[in-house]
Parts: sequence; C-alpha cells; structure tokens
Amino acid sequence: MARLDPLRALGVQTVFHRGANRFAPENTVSAGRLAFELGADYLELDVRQSADGALVVIHDATVDRTTNGTGRVADMTLSDLRALDAGSWFSRFHSGEKLPTLREMIALCQSYGRQMYIEIKDADPVNVIALVEEMDFLADCFFWSRDTEILCGVRAASSKARIRSTATDYPTLDILKAHLDPVIVEFHPEDFCQRAAECRALGMTPMLQYFGDDPEIFRQILLLRPPMLNLDRADLLLAACAGGKLAGDSHGNAIRDAG
Repeated sequence: MARLDPLRALGVQTVFHRGANRFAPENTVSAGRLAFELGADYLELDVRQSADGALVVIHDATVDRTTNGTGRVADMTLSDLRALDAGSWFSRFHSGEKLPTLREMIALCQSYGRQMYIEIKDADPVNVIALVEEMDFLADCFFWSRDTEILCGVRAASSKARIRSTATDYPTLDILKAHLDPVIVEFHPEDFCQRAAECRALGMTPMLQYFGDDPEIFRQILLLRPPMLNLDRADLLLAACAGGKLAGDSHGNAIRDAG
C-alpha cells in the first residue's frame, strides 16, 4: 500500500506532519503507522515532557484538544497522561487510543525502517538526545524547535545531531548555516524556487513545507520535485500523484505566487 513510492523513486522524500492526521488522530501510533503504510519517509511529531520527566508525543501545551482530559502536559505524570483517551475526539473507531511516548514512536519508525522529524515543543533537549542515542536512532532523525534555546541545547548535547532551520528566520542562508550548521532548511513554496539552489550549494537539503489544501499547488509541487516535502494533507498529495504526471523541472520553475 506504499502509494508514494513513485515519488521516492524520483528523489522526493515525504514528511507527514503529525502523521497521517486526516485519517487518524494526530501524534498517535495509528497516525504514524498509517503514514508509513501510505509511503511516508519521515514521521513528524511533537515532544513534550511530563511532570515526572517522561517524553510524550503531543502538540499542545494542554491535553484538552486531543484527549478526553483537561490540564497542562507539564503538570501531569506519565501515568495520568496514559490514562487519557487520545482517539475518541477524532472518531469512535479510534476510541481508547493512548497518548504515545517518544520511545514508542521511535520503535515504530524502526520497525518500518523509516525516519523521524522531532519537533521539541517543551522538553529538555539533553533528555531527548539521550533517548535517541540510547535507541541508536540519531542518524535516522532530525530536530527542530521554535524555541531557539532548545535548538541550541540540541546542538550542545550532540555535535552529530541533524538540525533543521527555517529560511525565513535568518537574513541570509550563510548566516543560517553558520548558526547551528543545519542539514535541512525549510522553505515555503513562494521562496523555494528562488533559494533552493543556493541552499544546495551550501551543502544543505531544501525542504518545501506546504500545509495548505489547494489541489493545484500539490500538482505544481509534483512538477517542482523538491528533495523533501513536509505536508499536512497527505490525501491531496496522493490524489495529485494519482491524477498527475510525476515529471517536471527539478530546479523549480513550477510554483509561481503560491503563497
């Protein structure tokens, strides 16, 4: 059922944002498993730390939106969090889904031989790196955080950690590279065409991020053929693959005024 294999054959690696979140509850084992069954190369997920130091996978600072509980993740123990239902908000079929730990999700990735994009929302980067290294997974994941101190903490914890940076956070790509020596740089569609070649020239991989839902943009992305694609609507990418031609200008002349 790995329906995105034709993209991989063309050198496009897909990153499923919070898993296959249109088909299963985000940031759960079900969403991760389905992402890999659909052919995702990377599973993106969000990490927070519980009151007793466990690394858990959830996007929000509170459990209110994606579980049947209330309260802040940082104020709850792992036992508290595991007692919650993280699936019934999405559908009755997923009732009883548990909020997963980072360890469980890494094990899932390893069972499929795939990779992971770890966004650290609120956790000690030393603890995150320690777990990743313990599971021999450092070479198979990359890291980002909106909190610059956390991202600097990742680099301090490991010179080998693969970091991603955001192009719009820096005035130039030279400055971006000098800061944390990232291996991946994320661009929005409107910037990708103009700056992807410069990114490659500096030894970094450009990743196109598109969390929108315009089918035409997905058709144009297929023509663009970015080396990495971070997306929210896996269903629309699958539809574009089914209805479009997987060919085009790999240097990026397809997307115009996509923002």
